[in-house]
Amino acid sequence: MSSNKLTGDLSKEVSSLQNLRELSLEDNRFGGSIPEEIGNLSKLQQLSLRRNSFVGGIPSSLVSLKELQVLDLSENSLSMEIPDEIGDHLTNLTTLVLSDNKLTGGIPSSLQKLSKLETIQFDKNCSLEKFHHGCLISRP
Repeated sequence: MSSNKLTGDLSKEVSSLQNLRELSLEDNRFGGSIPEEIGNLSKLQQLSLRRNSFVGGIPSSLVSLKELQVLDLSENSLSMEIPDEIGDHLTNLTTLVLSDNKLTGGIPSSLQKLSKLETIQFDKNCSLEKFHHGCLISRP
């Protein structure tokens, strides 16, 4: 459903799609907050909501998505801090893209636990604290 000029808020009813493995709503005109109910999509492997107008924080319920491999929330107006729990729970994550938002605070040190992580992007978040070198530790 990408690039369809869809508008309005993302409905909480999206959580009723229990067998959904990929949700790609990029390049639309969605606004409002990302609903917490999105964390009920337990089989979700890919979530791309980039290039919309979402505001508010990254829902803490995303840490319930144990199968999630790709998370792209770039090019929105998300603010607040990146949830600390991301690195503790999203152990299958290979791609994390949060670029071009209004995120604040630091980059969670828990990200060093994401052993499958291949791509990580935080650029264009003016209020995000600089990347701490100890956040990522090389693994054998």
